[in-house]
Amino acid sequence: MSSVEAATNPFVGGADGSYRTPVDLINNVIASSVSAVFGYKTYSQSDLLYSSLQSAPNAGYFFQEVDIRAGAGLAPLGYSSQSVASKPVGIVTPGYGLPYFASALSGADKRFLFNVAALSYDDKDSTLGSDFVTPLSVAKQLGFNVVSPVSLAETEQSTLLSLALAQYFQKASTVYLFDGVRYSKTFRNLPSTLENVEGALAAIGKGLSNDPSVDEIVEKVNAVSGASLSNFQYSGPADAETVFVTFGATESELFASVGAPTLAVRIALPFDTQKFVESIPASAKTIVVVGQSANDNTAVPSPLRLDVSAALFFHNRRGVKVAEHQYKPDFNWTAKDAANVAATFIPALAQSADDGARDYVFYLPDNSKLLDTPAKIAKTLVGAGENVVFNTAFNSLVHTGVFQARITLSGQPGAATSAVAVFEDINLLNHIDIVDAVKAKGTIVYIGGAEVEKYPQQFVADIIAKDIKLVAINSEALAEDVDSLAVLAQANFYSAANFPSDKLQQLVASNLSQEQIHDLINANGDESNVAVYSSEQLPKPEFSEEVVEELPYSIRANAFTPNYIREQQEKINEAPSVTSTITELTKKLAFKEAYHVEKKLRPDLPLIKNHVIKVKENRRLTPADYDRNIFHIEFDISGTDLTYDIGEALGIHARNNEAQVLEFLQQYGLDPEQVVQVPNKDQPQFIESRTVLQVFAENLDIFGKPPKKFYESLIPFAADEEEKKVLQELITPAGAIDLKNYQEVEFYTYADIFQKFPSVRPELGDLINIVAPLKRREYSIASSQKMHPNEIHLLIVVVDWIDNQGRKRYGQASKYISDLKIGQELVVSVKPSVMKLPADPKAPVIMSGLGTGLAPFKAIVEEKLWQKQQGLEIGDIFLYLGSRHCRQEYLYGEVWEAYKDAGIITHIGAAFSRDQAQKIYIQDRIRENLDDLKVAMIDQKGSFFLCGPTWPVPDITSALEDIISADAKERNVKVDLNEAIEELKETSRYILEVY
Repeated sequence: MSSVEAATNPFVGGADGSYRTPVDLINNVIASSVSAVFGYKTYSQSDLLYSSLQSAPNAGYFFQEVDIRAGAGLAPLGYSSQSVASKPVGIVTPGYGLPYFASALSGADKRFLFNVAALSYDDKDSTLGSDFVTPLSVAKQLGFNVVSPVSLAETEQSTLLSLALAQYFQKASTVYLFDGVRYSKTFRNLPSTLENVEGALAAIGKGLSNDPSVDEIVEKVNAVSGASLSNFQYSGPADAETVFVTFGATESELFASVGAPTLAVRIALPFDTQKFVESIPASAKTIVVVGQSANDNTAVPSPLRLDVSAALFFHNRRGVKVAEHQYKPDFNWTAKDAANVAATFIPALAQSADDGARDYVFYLPDNSKLLDTPAKIAKTLVGAGENVVFNTAFNSLVHTGVFQARITLSGQPGAATSAVAVFEDINLLNHIDIVDAVKAKGTIVYIGGAEVEKYPQQFVADIIAKDIKLVAINSEALAEDVDSLAVLAQANFYSAANFPSDKLQQLVASNLSQEQIHDLINANGDESNVAVYSSEQLPKPEFSEEVVEELPYSIRANAFTPNYIREQQEKINEAPSVTSTITELTKKLAFKEAYHVEKKLRPDLPLIKNHVIKVKENRRLTPADYDRNIFHIEFDISGTDLTYDIGEALGIHARNNEAQVLEFLQQYGLDPEQVVQVPNKDQPQFIESRTVLQVFAENLDIFGKPPKKFYESLIPFAADEEEKKVLQELITPAGAIDLKNYQEVEFYTYADIFQKFPSVRPELGDLINIVAPLKRREYSIASSQKMHPNEIHLLIVVVDWIDNQGRKRYGQASKYISDLKIGQELVVSVKPSVMKLPADPKAPVIMSGLGTGLAPFKAIVEEKLWQKQQGLEIGDIFLYLGSRHCRQEYLYGEVWEAYKDAGIITHIGAAFSRDQAQKIYIQDRIRENLDDLKVAMIDQKGSFFLCGPTWPVPDITSALEDIISADAKERNVKVDLNEAIEELKETSRYILEVY
């Protein structure tokens, strides 16, 4: 058994089979009822989701481990085409892999059981998350059913339901979707309640019609298993006025645990609108959707909210107000978070944060020799009769890698704070607010040293403020005796957790020898190696006021295993070079099949196709002597299969300036013609052979702004001690001001930092790994393909500024595009948008945009012209635009005026803020036409579009409220303006495309 397995699984090889992860329980259910399992590898730990299926003794199914890649569904599709087995084929995959199945399974007549862990990796923050949005979107696209547990208690029953749907539902495959992060790394008491899954599945099939509905199958599952599953599960008082709608077991359990009336979605697809409305208490006046969204624009409703709003609309429950609390896939829910959100809508649900009476947390370096100590404690507590929940997480970017373990007793969801926190390595305090993790009057056990005078001043001040007891174990004195140190750590944990000393022997008897038990019982009397401080005994810190960086109290997982950085450093001299000799490269090009070599400009992204297009026209719109370079660029797309719709965006894969790159390479001492192997930046499983010049021009954001973690990654490479000291200081709370100055004042790039710290010279392979990749930049499309079938137009402003050194600086992508010459090729892809035209051509369109926000409006007007040319009657078009000066920035002015003369545009409200003494903005122009806009928006059911920067959103929304108020006054009715605006957003009549 590996040290990592011992640390993360206290019960491996144990006799008590009821302690396991929910993933193990799910796999236990499906193992006896599938003909085959295709297990798709997971980031960081390939067998995370199917290890028990892969190693199941006497498994009665075919098992195949598979990489996630384009065409991922072909293997199971081929197997099912040849198989004569009556059982369904199981597919186990992380959620981020599901898009790779879309092309292969679209329209396929075979049905599968997808066991999907909602998982994602956020490149921006380098964290793992539970992404439900992506798999739900793909499942909806493919017409699949989606079942998700609403609590851990029903894991077996809901898995059985998904199996039954996969077996008997004739129309579609079924996805069983669960929280990938928590379900895979949380051990708890999960006894089996289904003795014979195969028999239960057979019993469910008896009496079903030839083509059973989802409802019929759910009813039979309940009858056979004794469960009471339904599409939606309500918990709360029958007369609740505010109800929270949740998706996912973690969210549903937490909201219910804090007393919030909760309607949990169990069958997300098909979303039964009738059953949803029937599940809501008749007393409900407000529905609060706890909706996950991958969109940074919170004005865009989450998919769950759209379903909820549609259900209320179609079933005439329009008196129920719909609100939403959106969260991102990487958000880590706790009971405290659920209580805070619930209290926003129901103030009586506010709870105290000091709820961690039986919750304990451990923070250890991921190479610690005490890594398995929390697991030993968890196993011991189970042996003593406690109901334990044990959860672990790794983050390879905190310090040099950190391991977090949490033990919660009584089987309840994790608390917001803990009674005891145990940590090793004082440097972790630079990254984690350990004091914030502990409740008032709790205890912190520090394994590291007893010289309290050397502790960070802020750490000591925070301990005193919360009246926390500090226990310091001198690990240096026991550095050569790890067993004794482990005993001492356990002894002081049990003491801090208030387990009676007379029960210590009972607690640890199963883990330790008699000699160790004796040492453990008497360890608290070892004054030489343990120091205990009450808050009154700690020296009062004296430090000047400074900006203290706000730190998290819990790590955000970004891996399922340690980063093994020290082992990698020891082997670095033995590692193969990332470079290739001419001979090696020639071999790879000559024998492509043997080396799996493909010659491509860029492999396609899943569900996003890349295209190579050419520049047709590049024309500056603002005068040459004006301080803003806004330009119009056209691309020739003839000969490609590129298609786009109104409102969509064009993603451009920009390059760094080649002259600047060559200058950097020369300064750094790199050969631009040297060939290296690098992972493809969109699909890391593919290795590309590129020159160093190509890598730094096309792959790496060497002239971008580095994040904090970059400075930390440089520390091991600093040969000069003074430079190393500066880098170390930058990543501490005390260095927060200097770091912010580097990033927000000096705008230092990666290349600048290597100039500033000349002793920091990572080898080429390390350099490629620590510099962030270039990301594509997206621009709203400014043309209609119906009017320009072989062209695509953009409207772009070049971002520029002067830094503190007097250098002219540019936005990387906008400068690259502005310098493109006619005939030059580039790689692009199309991104969908929420901005869509009304289905009825006669519906009025009101458009409001600042600067380059006018781009999609040019496309809309062109589309409306095309509609009119087809003989369709089009509605009124109002265009409101804003900029500083008419002469310099009336962008597409001649186009708008021509369309107005042609009768396409009804009205142009141009606001040039600085052309007169009194500043005029687009909201002022809108208010000048309130009567006409009231008719267009209210009477004629028009749509309002806002595109551009975020800052005018409140003012434009206020003007829109004036339109609604004018109508309400005319009809002599009272209107809730906030609710009216939200309804316009939900029905896609107020569409925001802001940045």
